[in-house]
Amino acid sequence: MANNWNRTATAQATIKDVAKEAGVSTATVSRVLTGNANVSSELHQRVQSSMEKLGYQPRRLARSLRLKVASTFGLVVSDINDPFFNSVARHVESLAYEISYSTILCNSDEDPQKENYYLEILLSERVAGVILAPCSETDYPLVETMINAGIAVVCIDRAIRSPEVDTILVDNIQGTTQAISHLIQLGHQRIAAVLPSGMHTVGLERRKAYEEVLHSENIPISPEWFVELNGSSDENIHSVKRLLSLPISIRPTGLFIASTHMLIDTLKAINDTGLKVPEDIALVVFGDSPFSALTSPPLSVVQQPVKQIANLAVMCLMDRTREPGIPRKTFRLPTKFVVRESCGLKTKMKKNGGSIIC
Repeated sequence: MANNWNRTATAQATIKDVAKEAGVSTATVSRVLTGNANVSSELHQRVQSSMEKLGYQPRRLARSLRLKVASTFGLVVSDINDPFFNSVARHVESLAYEISYSTILCNSDEDPQKENYYLEILLSERVAGVILAPCSETDYPLVETMINAGIAVVCIDRAIRSPEVDTILVDNIQGTTQAISHLIQLGHQRIAAVLPSGMHTVGLERRKAYEEVLHSENIPISPEWFVELNGSSDENIHSVKRLLSLPISIRPTGLFIASTHMLIDTLKAINDTGLKVPEDIALVVFGDSPFSALTSPPLSVVQQPVKQIANLAVMCLMDRTREPGIPRKTFRLPTKFVVRESCGLKTKMKKNGGSIIC
């Protein structure tokens, strides 16, 4: 039976195989491949020996270096199951194809280690640019390495602390304010919030807007009305069911779901507790999806300009590829609040697929 290294060489070794054989990181292998001077001669020789041993052939990289041009974008999202990122990916791929670029899609699963692994791969592939939905908002040394290597980077949905890159965000304050204000206008005084856990711009801004609207209307907020979800589906469902099982005198009558990726677990919890929407609890959701208008009842949602986000991201990459030194930009895009039946609105609505756009 052939040994493991022979099998790897026959199956075309990867940069990860080379890193493992040499006992270095994939970033070090990338630096050797790109001729980065910040690699000791000892490490350089070790990587070269490992590549020869494994028969590693960096064909795509060699081709990009030879032609002095790359025609591939990397797209790194934090959760491809989230309808928002799913839609962004679809539009980015379509826009890239129109300008003869291909797209490499990577899913980090909100895992910094996995995200870093994919960024190292994209660096080694010498992609033209990377659209990153970061899973954290800390410093990103690897992004700085990419920029120094001539790879354009743009962040979407969340900002990173360093280095400074083009960033595309939505107006979380505006969207949340519209959604919560609508529930208040319908008479709700006990409004709970299902929020993503963690110290991210998205969750923090939406929570802040939720609290500010209620405070401005002198509506009390109970600590029991905050539910943070970031566990398994079963854990998320249990957390929401605990909220919905509060005594009827303090149980919320309105519920703000701060992200579409938490929607399914929340709806499952509502169903399991036997409550009805909107009779027992009114719902508004930050984010839209293809099935939001098809549920029973249809869901009131804060729509994000997904196509505009994708278009701006691709434009930023292309602009920065042509002129790397242009000033970095941060975009804040407006949202739209679409009223459907889940919030409990009983008056006649304008005919727009059964919804009102605010």
